[in-house]
Amino acid sequence: MALTATKSDIARILGSSHHDPFEILGTHPIWEYGANHVVVRCFRPEAESIEVVDHDTLKVVAPLERRHPEGFYESVIPDYDVTFTYLLRITNHGQHTYTLPDQYSFGPVIKDFDLHLGSE
Repeated sequence: MALTATKSDIARILGSSHHDPFEILGTHPIWEYGANHVVVRCFRPEAESIEVVDHDTLKVVAPLERRHPEGFYESVIPDYDVTFTYLLRITNHGQHTYTLPDQYSFGPVIKDFDLHLGSE
């Protein structure tokens, strides 16, 4: 998994044409500077800013960086070495702030075996 999403990946997420958005969005373990970290990515067009909040402690872990003006965000979370349960604290363009789970933090719900059975 790449440290940062490629321009192609971002364009396909923005255009709703990525074949597997779970491959890009959500949390992903990465290896950087000789240690494991986690990268968090999300697409929230309504957001002015986003913070990652640890679900268990409800503390802000890190702000997400806007990688594309249409609302693609991404940041490396250096204090975590495995994926974790998190929430997104979103401030929208009207300066309203709300916290909610990221739908991509749960992973795919249909497994490969279920896809195989469905195609039979």
